[in-house]
Amino acid sequence: MRSRNSLGRVNARAQLKLVDDLRAIRQDSGRTIDEVAAALRVESDVIVAFEQGESNFTMSTLRRYAKAVGLSSPCRPGFTASKKLNRPRCILPRPRVRPIFR
Repeated sequence: MRSRNSLGRVNARAQLKLVDDLRAIRQDSGRTIDEVAAALRVESDVIVAFEQGESNFTMSTLRRYAKAVGLSSPCRPGFTASKKLNRPRCILPRPRVRPIFR
């Protein structure tokens, strides 16, 4: 069984990858930080802090961010951007959580 520290590191890496992927999708879509901030009705500093990994969004805010950058929402975990359709679907990673009790 993994230790809590190990699981924490895995979750932190997954969260940073999610933030990096969301930033890349925003940039690929041509949307600016100001446009996304306006769609979320927050200051642009909030988006900058999130994209730099300095703050955490709630799930509802993540969904709004995803919608603002052109991702469909809600989506099933594990899907990535679809090159065939030329539009991103979902970039949420599959959780790597093992049950504590068996």
